[in-house]
Amino acid sequence: MSQISVGISDRFVEKFLYELGVMSVEEILSKINEGASSPEDFLKWSKVILNGMVIGYHPDGESLVKEIRARRRAGELNSEIRSSHSPPIS
Repeated sequence: MSQISVGISDRFVEKFLYELGVMSVEEILSKINEGASSPEDFLKWSKVILNGMVIGYHPDGESLVKEIRARRRAGELNSEIRSSHSPPIS
C-alpha cells in the first residue's frame, strides 16, 4: 500500500500520480471486464490512497514513493506532499 498525504489540491496530485503510472480503479475494472486482464494480474500491485481515498493501484509502490520523494526534493512538487509505502504482509 502507498499512502499520499497533501496540503494542496487533490486533483493536481491525482493527475500527477496517474502520470507516474497509477492505474485508476475504473481502468482496472474495465480491463478485467473486457478480458484484457484478469484480477490475478493486479494482486501484487500497491493500493494508492490519496487523502484517505483509494484512487488506484501501481505495479511497484516502493518505486512510486521513491519517485515522488525525488521530485519533491528537486522542487517539482510542493513540500507538503507526503508519501509512504507499506509492503504487504506475507
